[in-house]
Amino acid sequence: MAELVHPEACQLATLIVEEQLGPICKEICALLLRKGYQTLFELAKTSGCPRAELYDALLVLTQHNCIQPFVLEQEEGAKTSPQTVFQPDLLAILHRLRSARCLLHIADTWKGTNGQDETKIAEAIVEGLLENGRLTSQQIYRNVAGKLGCAVDDSTKATKKLLCQLISSHYVERAPPANLTLPKPAIHPDAMAKGRGISAVAKAQEEQAANLRRLDKVSYGRDRFRIPSDLRLDDGHSAAESALKRQKLSHSASTEALDMGTDPILWRVCYEEFNRSFRHAACIAMISQARDEEAAAIASAILTKTRHFETRLKEQESQPLSAAMIKASLEEMMQSGEEVSPIHDVDAVLREIERDDLEMMTSSTGGPDGTMYQVQLDTCINLARLKTIESIVGARFGLLGLRIWRALFLSGQLEQKTIQDMAIGDQKDTRQLLYGMLKGGFMAVTEIPKSADRAASRTFYTWRVRRDIVSERIGLDMVHSMFNIASRLHTESLLNLELVQQLESGNTTILKTHRQQVSHLTGARDLLESSLFRMDELNSVFNDF
Repeated sequence: MAELVHPEACQLATLIVEEQLGPICKEICALLLRKGYQTLFELAKTSGCPRAELYDALLVLTQHNCIQPFVLEQEEGAKTSPQTVFQPDLLAILHRLRSARCLLHIADTWKGTNGQDETKIAEAIVEGLLENGRLTSQQIYRNVAGKLGCAVDDSTKATKKLLCQLISSHYVERAPPANLTLPKPAIHPDAMAKGRGISAVAKAQEEQAANLRRLDKVSYGRDRFRIPSDLRLDDGHSAAESALKRQKLSHSASTEALDMGTDPILWRVCYEEFNRSFRHAACIAMISQARDEEAAAIASAILTKTRHFETRLKEQESQPLSAAMIKASLEEMMQSGEEVSPIHDVDAVLREIERDDLEMMTSSTGGPDGTMYQVQLDTCINLARLKTIESIVGARFGLLGLRIWRALFLSGQLEQKTIQDMAIGDQKDTRQLLYGMLKGGFMAVTEIPKSADRAASRTFYTWRVRRDIVSERIGLDMVHSMFNIASRLHTESLLNLELVQQLESGNTTILKTHRQQVSHLTGARDLLESSLFRMDELNSVFNDF
């Protein structure tokens, strides 16, 4: 979610922490979200918690990736030891609602040529990381063995193989170390211009500090998806081959030990990669709806082949791919068992893509490999947002309101009389709908006065639609709706707390005595959880993609 600092986003994050981690963690998280990063002394003074409870809460929040420790940057020549500060990670907390989608995606991804056992192991690895936050490789092996109901030695080899695949696919990453330097807030250019002058020494010190912060970030980014030597070894080789491989990896292993110290490597789920997969799926679904299944299969082949070349989540377009590479990617996808729509003539579909008016997929010529094809990810997401906005406008304001909104979206800035004629509506209904949509934030009005006194009788009023502002407003409405649903779900659990505890304990006698109450609670929870799941899908389109 792009820079969500809305109060209701913080309230939703606090509610998630209370529901999953308890009331003490909720108080500490709410304090950090309200005040920003804090030192241990500041937290102890502001929260009023006993030191033992505060330590436990910080450990639990760090373990579950809700907060991240940083080292506070010191001035040059400072004699005191560097302070550790704790910064909340709002996006990581909100993404905890996406755990079910992540597990479903892993089940679909590993459903191809991999056996059923490998699919279960991959799900168990991701599920264990989602439940526990951060785990070492040995903890992952024990957790998977416990979920599968087998001995640790029997599942370690397969778990190690699947863990390497998840790391290579960027679904699992190393947890960031606690000694990263906290980025210093940037100074606004206007403040720099008005400033009283910055000396050359101060500028040099600031540049040196910025380089150190950048070095810390680059170092973690380089090691983020690096597979350690104990996971890279192939147990299927002979003892002599394994010994030779260990000898070759001794230098890299010693270097890694120097880099990481004696601390074990902690692994966690990489939500960024899951969001990238969800974004690709949304783009493919949009192409399938606007074009056909064959064009969607071509887009899927391009995105699958160029996925690891994306450096940012919000890439505007995919990497270009030639027709030969697209055909090879389609063959690989079909051989791996993925569900791909059969294409009888790939070249004919590519020729149709070149004439696409919506420009969701584009082509370019002049390269050494001939015509290159790209998926315009930003265009696909904007079309998905536009489709959702139109459905919301139609549901709130009816068919006439939808015609008014479309007329303004396509034509730009119009007067009320022109809008009335284009939407085929009468004056009273058109005016009522225009002011209703203005109040809801779906459009804006501009005053064009004829005279200096700006009297209403001598002023033109023109109406317009700005999609970026409407998308931002819908994104905030999505967070508001998710908070309401999560609050209702939390309230239902509190009102039936004794019944929930009895059901979780496996008490079957209560089903007979409180049959109607159990049926109501189960139905309400299923409805609210499915609504929250669907709302998170829409929320990701507006706030994440």
